[in-house]
Amino acid sequence: MRQSISHVTSDQERLLVWNFFKHPKHRTFVDVGANHPTLESQTWFMEQQGWTGVLIEPHPSLSELLREQRPHSKVFQVAVGSPDQVGEVDLLIGAGHQLSTIENTLDQPLSGKKIRVPLRTLDSVLAEAGLAHIDFLTIDVEGMELAVLQGFNIEKYQPP
Repeated sequence: MRQSISHVTSDQERLLVWNFFKHPKHRTFVDVGANHPTLESQTWFMEQQGWTGVLIEPHPSLSELLREQRPHSKVFQVAVGSPDQVGEVDLLIGAGHQLSTIENTLDQPLSGKKIRVPLRTLDSVLAEAGLAHIDFLTIDVEGMELAVLQGFNIEKYQPP
């Protein structure tokens, strides 16, 4: 019996991605909204297989965990969005670590706390990281994906 895509587990999703790339080593990923270093992370599996990458996470405590537990990746503690959003924004802290956002477009449960964070375009972060090409890009930013893509030159980086 086939599963619908909405019922795919995290492990199955990682396997789908891994098989798509035909089990390569030494590739580059970018994880926007990286969140926790290992829990429900596609890029953690990739890093364990020899990939390196860029992790973007605006939440200070999660960024610190990423730095501690993901030694083969560059961590950027910033929010990313469209060019017209660049500057500083309030990060609205979610009731759970996975739900923080700069705009509550998905009506997530929030804690009532907020933190001021820098906001940059994805292109500016990738330039600082020194990347010329991306093999895998994942964006999970609680409804702000379109804004992130507006600050990303897909023709330049050409992730497959």
